Amino acid sequence: MLVSGPSQLLSGQGEAARVRLETDGSATVFTGGLDSGQGHATALAQIVADELALDVKQIRVPTTFDSASHPYVMTSGVYSNKFHGHDTVAAIGAARKVREKLLKRAAAQLEANIDDLELRDGHITVRGAPDKGVSVAQVASRAYWSLADEQPDGEPGLEALYYYSNPLAKHPDEKKRVRVQLGFASAAHVAVVDIDPETFEIKVLRYVVIHDCGRQINPAIVEGQVHGAAAHGIAAALLEEFIYDENGQLLTASFMDYLKPTAADLPNIEGDRLETPSPLTLLGTKGVGEGGAVVAPAAIASAVEDALAPLGICIAALPIVPSRLWEVAASGGKRYENERNEKSKIKNFPAGISIFFICSANFA
Repeated sequence: MLVSGPSQLLSGQGEAARVRLETDGSATVFTGGLDSGQGHATALAQIVADELALDVKQIRVPTTFDSASHPYVMTSGVYSNKFHGHDTVAAIGAARKVREKLLKRAAAQLEANIDDLELRDGHITVRGAPDKGVSVAQVASRAYWSLADEQPDGEPGLEALYYYSNPLAKHPDEKKRVRVQLGFASAAHVAVVDIDPETFEIKVLRYVVIHDCGRQINPAIVEGQVHGAAAHGIAAALLEEFIYDENGQLLTASFMDYLKPTAADLPNIEGDRLETPSPLTLLGTKGVGEGGAVVAPAAIASAVEDALAPLGICIAALPIVPSRLWEVAASGGKRYENERNEKSKIKNFPAGISIFFICSANFA
């Protein structure tokens, strides 16, 4: 991330989070990131619940952003794969500060050494004396209501703010380069397609994904992310297209013209998940969505090209439209290109360092 300020260049990437323990023992988490359907709110609730030994249902994560109540930094927001290495760390940092405050107050109420306290299932007990304890809700309520008490932290309430700055994101080097990403998902996709020899209609018969996004905070969310991302990739390969007329007017400006797949258009996405923790993030997590969306177009295009091997047709553009594919075959052409949108041409399908694809196809 590189931003030009009035008199200097700023760099770095991070996030901010505020965690507040409420009087009923529940907690609220505010971050500069947003949940736009990826499941970030659920993941943050799980993380904070684990840090504060609460039930996940007791954690509230607002899914709308308001700069008047949410902490934020220059790089706040939702984009790329920022969440797994920044938002999560900021939330953990804030939750741990709240936990420390909570235990200090509990130690004062129980007249015990803070090192002897155990926090479990919403209760704080003294090690070796399980009958001597207090609930998190009792401590929290007293922190806000008994203002005459001596304040262990010097102030009432149980709230903490934490700013996280990625230590790997330094100021620009001599070539003005900065590093802002902490990890990428790895994936292998296998596509099996069938092409009608008369109409050139393409059907995806089978689709398998082996995906590795590091440690999975919520496997169900990961599964949904992988399926959704693969669906986007398949759609990019076979359906989605921006078409303009000779005057530059967009012709596919609505879903009446811009094709999106339905469940009936997609195969059953099979596969498995691996967990190779990232050494660059606190929880060993990596991004999820990219491993599904980036690889799918290449897998589908390669499968189609493999199916068309008897005709010697090379796929050099997306999406692969049956009518245009038929025209190429009927004219004896050897290269499928998108003449209407020259910018959509691709010479080499991306394999990347940690992304691979395999294809299988049938043309008969």
